[in-house]
Formats: sequence, structure tokens, C-alpha cells
Amino acid sequence: MRAVLNALGSFDTSKCRTLGKWLGRLWFTTAPRRYALAVRNIRFSFPEMYDSRFARRTARQAFENIGQTIFEVFRLGTLGPERLLEWVKFEGIEHYEKALARGKGVLLLTAHLGNWELLALTLPLAKEPGIVIARPLDFKPVDRYMEALRSSTGNQVFSKDGSIRSVLNALKKGNNVGVLLDQNTSHREGVFVPFFGRRACTNRSIAFLALVTDCAVIPAYDNRLPSGRHLISIWPELKLHRSGDKTRDVEDNTALFTRTIEQMIRKNPGQWLWMHDRWAQKPWSPWPRRSI
Repeated sequence: MRAVLNALGSFDTSKCRTLGKWLGRLWFTTAPRRYALAVRNIRFSFPEMYDSRFARRTARQAFENIGQTIFEVFRLGTLGPERLLEWVKFEGIEHYEKALARGKGVLLLTAHLGNWELLALTLPLAKEPGIVIARPLDFKPVDRYMEALRSSTGNQVFSKDGSIRSVLNALKKGNNVGVLLDQNTSHREGVFVPFFGRRACTNRSIAFLALVTDCAVIPAYDNRLPSGRHLISIWPELKLHRSGDKTRDVEDNTALFTRTIEQMIRKNPGQWLWMHDRWAQKPWSPWPRRSI
């Protein structure tokens, strides 16, 4: 498996982009339900731009982005640190440096935008390694390949399942932890907060950890540029809500994090996972317990 993936990664950057786009197009033509879901999600999320052409174009770009990301991941596994840094440029890294200097740990808040794996690989080379939270893949050979890739620049990889205590200890030691907070979750793990005008069940553990540890929460995301390079944007630290009501503070800060991710996506809507059923989980009742 490793030999096959490395062989696919031997293509140069231009070919990776071209082959990735064709892979994405092949996917959306052979997965009409996923394509229809993406178009529907985009229409609901951008009512002010209601246009079937906009929705179809953005959905197609999202599929192409995934295809390119897959081929780029193959390519990244064959490159050394110096070559990896040639792929990216950083914007706002001073915000990350300031957060690290506090010494209370950093939660890097990110989403499945652009090539999110490239963000996790290159940020340790620019500053220092951290911890990556990842869901284990069902196909174990690829899972082992991805874990080796994610840790190749010094990161530790924690499984998403049952990792909250390990992450809590890491933050208390002043480490930085990267978290993807743009996926649907269960009622047991999440709270419902606004996301593109609809209530989406969102993992509340990140807000809980931020409040307990007093760590800095720094938004960061990858943006694929037309040139083939990537721009990694890092935003200033988020100011957490602290009212003294623990339940309310967790909900309000989860809403803040989700609103921030929405702002990221609005800048580059064609580079997000619209084919993911983000709003699959429904509230128990049709009205919120309280206004958020």
C-alpha cells in the first residue's frame, strides 16, 4: 500500500492538481446523491445568492478540492521538510507566536478547508510540533499511512475517540492541539448552535477544554491558491465568553467557534466539504432551550 501511494505521489505539483480535479469530477458524476446533498446545502447556506448555477459551480469546486487534496497527500508523503515549506506561505503567524508565549497551551481551531492535512504538516516546521486529533480510518493500511504522515514533522496523533483527558493534560502542559470542529456530531457529545442560518449539532468538548485550561483559541485554515501554492491564514485569539454559568458558557463559546468557522468558509466556499451532511442531527424539539 505504501509503495502504491508513494508511486501516486511521484507526480509533480501540476499533475497532482490536474489528476485531482479529474478525480473530483469523477466522484460527483458517480455519486449523484452526494452531489445533490452538496447543492442543497449550498442553496440553504447562501439564500442571498440563490442561483442554481452558483450552487452547482460551488459543489463542483468542492469535489475538485477533495480530489486535489487526495493527490497532494500522496505527494506530501514523498517530500522532505524544506520542500513542504515551499508549498505554503503563512499569514498572521504572529498571532500564533503570541498565543504560544502565554505558556497555557493553544487550541488551533480549524476546518476541512483547502488541504487541512497540509496545515497540520507545515505549521510544526514553521514553529513547533503539536497534537493532531484525528478519527481513525476504517481501512487500516491507509490509517497507518496517514498516521505516519501526520507525525512525520513531529506531531503526535491522538484518536478522536476518548481523547479528551489526554488533550486536557496536553493543554495543561502548554502544548498546542489542532481540532477540526466542522463536522456533525451526536446529541450526547454536542450542542445545537447556528451554522449558516440552521442549527447544527456541534461538539462541545472544545469549548469545555478552553474554559477549563484558559488556553488560547486561535483560528487557522488553509486556502488553496490558483498558483498551486497554499496560504495558511492564522487569525487573532478568540475572546471567550465567561458568564459564570458553565452550561451557558460552553454553549456560547461553541457558537462562537462555529460562527468563526462559518466566516472562514464564506471566504472560500468552494473549498469546504459541502457533501458532508453537517445538519443531519436534528434537535429533540423544534424550538431551542434558549436563544443563542
